[in-house]
Amino acid sequence: MSTNKSQHTLPIWTEIEYGTTCFSNYLSEPVLIPKDTKFFICNNKGERKPVKLVFTVFKPEGTDEWLDDPVPGINLIQALGDDDKQIEPVKAIYLGDTPAELLTVVREDDKEIVFKIDWTYGKAELSGGKITGEGILCRKDDFGDNGLTLKMTPDEGEPFEMHVIIPQTGFALLDKDGKRISGNLSIKKSDIDDYEYAFIGDEKNDRFSILLDNNKMNYMCILRDDGRLSVRDIRDRLAVVTEINAHGPLSELMMNAEQILIKSKNKRWNIDVTGAASVQTDIECSPASLADYAYEQFKKGKEDEQKTAFELLDMEKPLAFQWCWLKPDNWQKAGDSDFDSFMHQLTALSYIHQAPIQGDQLQARNNKKKIRRAARNVADFISGEKDIWSLPADDRKEIVYCSYSFHREFTEAFDSFQNE
Repeated sequence: MSTNKSQHTLPIWTEIEYGTTCFSNYLSEPVLIPKDTKFFICNNKGERKPVKLVFTVFKPEGTDEWLDDPVPGINLIQALGDDDKQIEPVKAIYLGDTPAELLTVVREDDKEIVFKIDWTYGKAELSGGKITGEGILCRKDDFGDNGLTLKMTPDEGEPFEMHVIIPQTGFALLDKDGKRISGNLSIKKSDIDDYEYAFIGDEKNDRFSILLDNNKMNYMCILRDDGRLSVRDIRDRLAVVTEINAHGPLSELMMNAEQILIKSKNKRWNIDVTGAASVQTDIECSPASLADYAYEQFKKGKEDEQKTAFELLDMEKPLAFQWCWLKPDNWQKAGDSDFDSFMHQLTALSYIHQAPIQGDQLQARNNKKKIRRAARNVADFISGEKDIWSLPADDRKEIVYCSYSFHREFTEAFDSFQNE
């Protein structure tokens, strides 16, 4: 699970990814376990560089001193870069113990649950619980949506709180406050990092299915013994597509799709981000209009050209075009050498732009005619035999889809037509 959920105050920041041992089914918050946590330096250009643990420093809450190791309590964590640029830290809870060592379940039935809580580095008090000879007895009706408050008081340092919950098996979609949500949902692309997914499985409930982009991809997510999810293609005899964490950002589950239908037992989540992003879609889809718009955005975002480029790439699918269809004559009238260089980079990015999860071999075979037709249209445009801009919107959408979802097969077909 990544920590990248909000706007950053600096152009360079620290991110962490928690491993499976950092989570407990009975705790809302993940816990920093350095050996099972990955550290990254990220920037607003979209770069994400892994950093070794030895190149991170920690500052306990309430202090001004950076340390080489975390201290029990809430810590700011900062990765160290190669230069003197300021890097925004990230906040995490460090216990010294693992979640499994802190909290164990003594017994549980439909109405009650008994916890044993043992923290090596301080005192832990669970609100709403009754101390008994077995442990801390809690009524399940008292947990509510947000759980019971676990007040943590370190032997040294500032007190902090965690929350004990009763886990619900199966799939869950969580908002930025950690609350479960369900049903149909429309999310702005800029807000997608405010949402997370989580899957808690058992022997009777170890999988859920996802349909991406209106059934273009149909996958089964199956819980592995190591706590990760194996994503398998239902249409290809459950062939493995990839592996993802059982708890993470919604964008990871959506795999850059714009629509997802999640099925878990008898529950459904239909999430749509198509057309919800802050993308300009009311301009004419022509080389001149697009070049003019790109120039306006370039002048506005000159301090972060890569961010501007990716925002312009987001226009391709809604408007059914690709920036690589533009030619230098379309934009050089601006007379700006910096913009000319930017457009060369943008068209190069557009050519290689593709979905992170590509269609598999079976899907490629099933779409072979469509892929070749799309590649032929582009090849004919390059050779001057066809005006790609005058094609119907559905034909242009087909080109974008094939180039984006079957990039290797599309470029191979395109190259073969170029060499005829």
